[in-house]
Amino acid sequence: MRKSLILIFFAFCLVSLGFRFYIYDKANLKPENGSKVAFKTRVLSEVKANSRIQSFSLSFKGYRIYVNSPLYPQISYGDMVMAEGTIGYKKLGTREIIVLDSPKIKPDSAQFSLLNPIYSTRQRLIEIFQSYLPPEEASLLLGIVFGVRESFSPQFYEELQKAGVLHVIAASGMNISMLGALLAGFFGVFLKRQMAIVMTCIGIVLFAALAGFEPSIVRASIMGLLAFSAQILGRQSWALLGAAIAGFIMLFVSPSLIKDIGFQLSFTATLGLVYIPPIIQKAIPVKRAPVIKLVGEDIITTISAQISTLPIILANFGTYSIWSVLVNSIVLWTVPLLMIIGGVTAILALLFEPFGNLLYLALPLLWYFKLVVRFFGQFGQLSISIFPWQIQIAYYSFIFAAIVWRKK
Repeated sequence: MRKSLILIFFAFCLVSLGFRFYIYDKANLKPENGSKVAFKTRVLSEVKANSRIQSFSLSFKGYRIYVNSPLYPQISYGDMVMAEGTIGYKKLGTREIIVLDSPKIKPDSAQFSLLNPIYSTRQRLIEIFQSYLPPEEASLLLGIVFGVRESFSPQFYEELQKAGVLHVIAASGMNISMLGALLAGFFGVFLKRQMAIVMTCIGIVLFAALAGFEPSIVRASIMGLLAFSAQILGRQSWALLGAAIAGFIMLFVSPSLIKDIGFQLSFTATLGLVYIPPIIQKAIPVKRAPVIKLVGEDIITTISAQISTLPIILANFGTYSIWSVLVNSIVLWTVPLLMIIGGVTAILALLFEPFGNLLYLALPLLWYFKLVVRFFGQFGQLSISIFPWQIQIAYYSFIFAAIVWRKK
């Protein structure tokens, strides 16, 4: 009976999404090359600035538009802006992106949003981290704790990419898991269990806003909310069902996410981390290999995520870090510690700024992380110019067959 209900639910989701995509495609035609546009939207991407321009992306009819505008007027994360310009198309690696040529961007300071205090808090945290830590260390810790990426230097960002640890600076499931455990323990001290869980859920939503509502954090937040809600109802959380519900909600609200690489990577990595580790553990006798056992969990986690996301990475970027598994296995242990130091200090420093001095505790770990990234970031990557969709289908079909075989 339970399996039948789950199948019915999945069928309902697929039919509903099909109808939603049909309506969306009818109403949101892709902008024509050379067409002039004017629209109002909110900046919900990192704003990267150099000595000449500031770069960010805007949402227009469900499509992501990349903008390079003059340094003034200054644009910040969370700003409501009026944008004018001409639609253009450019190649970025193997992808085609939409850009706004000759842009005219004007902040709409009169526009108020209930999320404005959160955007202000995000900016305040960035300022606190940058005032107590060197630039690269501050950007690294902000990326690990909050998924903030606008302060990275191009060189360091490229080194992170070449070393295969770019995913570390995207707030995701690990952040939500640790935040949920911390908040549940804190509120559980003086509130009843149900109310403590409700307050924890509110904290998760606020953190998602603080992290910029990136696809990975939205997916993780929805799954976290489902997990805590299941505790109130006395039910067990199921990873596949949680991921399906999260995906359904996100795609129903914003169908354009189906083409978003962050969304694709987030969900394939999540499913990979659930279903691939048992296959690896069965194939590799970790218990009999003490050296592997020492860092076995990080290695298996990294390999699982790499296996599940490899086709998407190659198809969209055309490059792959051959050192990724090794680098992740020797730096991932620092991430939970850095998240705890950065997260706790952020809360305390918002209440009383001198607590920001606690960020110095993170420096040895940040230096170690940087040293590893710098060393492996100097090496090249595997480049593949074309990765046909037929190979992608065959690849995922093989993984699916392996999962089914393992369950028998």
